[in-house]
Amino acid sequence: MILEDDFYLTDEQLDGASSEVRNQWGAEIDDKLENLLEHQILAEDGGIESTKRQQVIVHYKPTKLFDDFLNEFEDLDNSYRKRGEEFEFQYLDEFESLVNESIESLLKELPTAETGEHLRLGNAVVANLTPAEIKQIASRSDVEQIEFDTPLKLELDLSAVSVGVVEARTQGLVGTGKGVIIAVLDGEVDINHPDLKGRVVHKKNYTQQEWGNPHPHGTHVAGIIAGNGSKYKGMAPGAEIWSYKIFPTPPGESTESRGADAIEDVVKDMQQEKRLRIANCSWGSFSQTLDGNSVVSETAERATKLGLVLVKSAGNEGTKRPGPGSLTIPADARGDVIVVGASSRDSTSVMPFSSRGPTSDERPKPDILAPGELIMSAKPGGGYTRLSGTSMASPHIAGIAALILERYPKLQPLQVKKILMQSAKKLDSSEFDENAQGVGLVDAVKALQLAGQPLAEAEKVTAIPSLKEWTLREQVNIAVRNTGDETMQAVKATLVGPDGINLIGLDGKKVTSAEQDFGTLRIGAEATRDFAIEVPSNFKSPQCKLTLNLNFTTPTGKKKTCSYKLTHQVPSLQR
Repeated sequence: MILEDDFYLTDEQLDGASSEVRNQWGAEIDDKLENLLEHQILAEDGGIESTKRQQVIVHYKPTKLFDDFLNEFEDLDNSYRKRGEEFEFQYLDEFESLVNESIESLLKELPTAETGEHLRLGNAVVANLTPAEIKQIASRSDVEQIEFDTPLKLELDLSAVSVGVVEARTQGLVGTGKGVIIAVLDGEVDINHPDLKGRVVHKKNYTQQEWGNPHPHGTHVAGIIAGNGSKYKGMAPGAEIWSYKIFPTPPGESTESRGADAIEDVVKDMQQEKRLRIANCSWGSFSQTLDGNSVVSETAERATKLGLVLVKSAGNEGTKRPGPGSLTIPADARGDVIVVGASSRDSTSVMPFSSRGPTSDERPKPDILAPGELIMSAKPGGGYTRLSGTSMASPHIAGIAALILERYPKLQPLQVKKILMQSAKKLDSSEFDENAQGVGLVDAVKALQLAGQPLAEAEKVTAIPSLKEWTLREQVNIAVRNTGDETMQAVKATLVGPDGINLIGLDGKKVTSAEQDFGTLRIGAEATRDFAIEVPSNFKSPQCKLTLNLNFTTPTGKKKTCSYKLTHQVPSLQR
């Protein structure tokens, strides 16, 4: 029996379970097993000799990395465009074919195991395995990790004014979200609620419970997004809702793998229905690590790269686990997933329950705030109720994203996230840092105004210095990210230093300028290269000014050159 308290184990408990498994099965097996899974195995009668099956997620090594796959297809698509031809393909269909080959031999080794969904975007498969089968599978060279399939938890009038939607309507900046479909991955949405009737589709059911049992949480979330009542309206009252039922109506639970499976299905459905652009995920799972490597986090990240605007609640663990790092996965996903914390109804403070960042690799989260206190919205059977939680904050952002995409349908997930974050307003209180409020409260008026401005240049360049050794020679990491609306091809960057600063070429020789090849950067992609510089001992300034010249070609063959001024902090050599 899995209890909620099992997911708040101390480091000592988890380390003890790891040591026990390492002693009995060896370091190679222990290194591939999640500590929580090891604890669950040892908690059963018989421990590692038990025949009790555990529902696990097996991560395997793919034949080809997802990003490499996408880059190859972008290159192929661009080559067809240059010839004035169209290259029609479905990214996910092709990727499925590739990863099905990757997993074929693994599935053959599980003839007696109870296997479940193949989570292709996460390079994982769900299985019910005994401890002996877990050990057997973990010994394979093509298996990277096996984790416990943890349960998911739902993360439970004035808010429309607080976020600026009412003012945006008054100014004529927004429509109603008409023509945009939002996937609500949640409990079943009430298809007959007067505020939603005629605009809800029961798309897919992942539970054992039949349709016809509307869920209070799913219906409430859908109402915040798209409710169209005479008294209470959602953010985008003309949008459509597709209900992906991953939670049965209480009592009942869901799992991490079910959430990942539903996200993948939304991406598949996007291929057939171009109006489907957004997914709201007001749920999460506790994780000891928040590194973005769980199957649901990787699936969420890759879904955004395939064009899905994915909005995720930060979590409601702020009161239970006060302090940093209380997010629920997949709020730790990398890339362009939009993570939403909860503000008070009047939007003057961050709610105590709202989970805080950072991730385990120090990425600040949440990204943005929206109201999450006592939000009035639809309830099953008609009428309204108030609920609190980051679950209520997330659909505010999903609805505002629908308003943006209604007006500007060509925007990609990266651009939608950038618009929302750049237009947000910080809370005045110094009590709330970036790991409590992100960039601040969403502002629909400013977001719509910003979305209507011409796109900035395609690239964004940052310099991140890191001192490899305490010498005069340093490695400067230059990251180039494509934040525009077209692929950057044949990207080359040339770094030029000021007088008195030497750069080191790839051959190790001193040069006045150094060049690095960044290859092809599709929309939203980022690449980093190391440039070596040498600072002479007589260099007096605490800073040196560097110039980065960036050259690339657009898919239509147009060559572009951009120049950036970078400031590098020269470390003191006094020790």
